[in-house]
Amino acid sequence: MKQVVRCVMIISLLLTGCSEEKSKETQKNESIETVKKDSEEWLLTSKKDWLAFSKKSGWLNQYNQEGKKFDEPIAVDFEGDQVPEIVVPYSPVSEGTNMFAGFVVGKFDKRTKKWTIWKDYQSDIATKTYGLGTLTFENNREALVLEELSYSATMITGKASVYLLSPEKEQIVCGVSFPADVGEEERAQIKVGANRLMVKYNNREVEYKPEGNNLLISESKKIVLRDWAEYIDEEFKQLLNKGKLKGIPVSLGMSYDEAKAYAGKPVEEGYDEGGICAFYENYQFCNDSESETVTLLKYHFLEEAIQFKHIEKVLGTPKESFLDEMTETYTWIYSLSNGMTLIFYSSSSSPDGLIEAVELRLK
Repeated sequence: MKQVVRCVMIISLLLTGCSEEKSKETQKNESIETVKKDSEEWLLTSKKDWLAFSKKSGWLNQYNQEGKKFDEPIAVDFEGDQVPEIVVPYSPVSEGTNMFAGFVVGKFDKRTKKWTIWKDYQSDIATKTYGLGTLTFENNREALVLEELSYSATMITGKASVYLLSPEKEQIVCGVSFPADVGEEERAQIKVGANRLMVKYNNREVEYKPEGNNLLISESKKIVLRDWAEYIDEEFKQLLNKGKLKGIPVSLGMSYDEAKAYAGKPVEEGYDEGGICAFYENYQFCNDSESETVTLLKYHFLEEAIQFKHIEKVLGTPKESFLDEMTETYTWIYSLSNGMTLIFYSSSSSPDGLIEAVELRLK
């Protein structure tokens, strides 16, 4: 009889153990199902999935769409966290309005599990905008490439603009814009594919590819992508009053030999700009034939991506601006209150082109 009781107890214990294991397994499965329901995003493995997921949420309905027509949305992983933001470019429905083109960005909040409007970026001059694609950098962060068109009474100008997240400002900034030819059907000659950007300007094609965490490089140029409006700031203005250019350690009015001793041995020295010049990696200073003092400072933007719109916001309207037909480049001239002259040189025939150099002269 005792043996029968022992057997019954053993069987009971085994059944209890199995029941507990089954209960734990059931709880685990239920927990997984709960996560699946609460976190649909864990199933998303492609940008196509994320686009469908965002569309299903209807987040764009929160946005004021009046007077705007929207281009196709693009998934862009600005933060490199494998949870891409959704960018929807827009243009004004009617021409001649005060509205400009731009884009709105939707972001998925991993804490609340909801889509929200994250950023709304409006261009200063573009009246039509199209999304072209993305470029991926080594830190897995992506930059957005847009085609932007501006219309005037006589012409259409196009450009390829590259937007990225500025870690310092925690906002999306335009890292660089390249002028582009406008062809048939009023579209700029820009292509994005295989992690490359191809821009055609003045019938010449240039290919740019991402490198490192924030560089775009071509055969002849290396560009740092960031908000270079920071170069033209209050510090820049204050230094002008002292006869200095930001990034150059010497000032106008110093003796040429004193300036060389202060700046160190130049890479090269020779005649230029009507006098003797000391050339360094990204700047030069010169005297003139009549004196031994420094009468000219020139800073060359080798990696920076500055456009005139950045300058005008800080310094205002220039005294003079013109297209040099010999060099096919734009020039902007400011007359300063201290009697000095400030000159900006573009690298192209487009007023939207990159600034190649800035020069400060005694007269």
